[in-house]
Amino acid sequence: MFTVGVAMELGIPTINAIAAAELGTALVAGGILATGINRGIERVTGTNYLAETVFGGDYNAYNNVELLLGATGYFMVNLHAVFGPGLKQSPADAGGKLNSVDDITNNPQSLYGQSKADVANILGDGWTEGTYGSAGTGWKFTNGDQSIFYHPEGGIHGGSYYGYSSGVTGRIKIVSPGYIPFPGDKATIIPGG
Repeated sequence: MFTVGVAMELGIPTINAIAAAELGTALVAGGILATGINRGIERVTGTNYLAETVFGGDYNAYNNVELLLGATGYFMVNLHAVFGPGLKQSPADAGGKLNSVDDITNNPQSLYGQSKADVANILGDGWTEGTYGSAGTGWKFTNGDQSIFYHPEGGIHGGSYYGYSSGVTGRIKIVSPGYIPFPGDKATIIPGG
C-alpha cells in the first residue's frame, strides 16, 4: 500500500514499483544470507573471507555493510507487519479486469476505476450488496468483516473514492485527485488517479 502510494506520487507505474521492491527484497535477503554464511565459516576457520576478499581487509567497511543489511532486513519485516501483506501485481494493474477478491486484498489500488458490475462479477457466495454513503449514492458489498465500497464525487470529501476494509487491513481508500482528507480519518489513503 505505502509503496503504491509513493510510486503514484512520484509518477512511477505501479508494476515498476512492485518489481523494484521485489528486486530490493531479494538483494537484501541475498546479502543477509551471504554474510550469515560468512560468519559461520569465520567461526570454524577464524577467517572472515568476505572482509578479506571483497572489502580488501577493511573490517570496518564489512561490519558497516553487514549492519546495514541487518537493519534493512529488520525494517522490511516490520514494514510488512505494519502495512500488511505484500503487494502482488494484479490484472487490474495492467488495465485488465479483476479476477478475484484476492486482486483487491493484495493490491487495493486495483479496485480504482472498476464498476459495480466488475466487482460483483468476481465476488463469490456470501457477499451482500448495499448502498454506501450518507446520501446512499454509492455502492458496497459486504461479507463478514470485509467490505468493498465506492463513493461518487460530492459529500464532505469532495472527490470520489473506492475502498476495501476488513478486520485485518483496516479501512483503505483509493481516492480521486479531488478527494479532501480530514483529520481523524482513520483510513489509509492511496492516490488512485
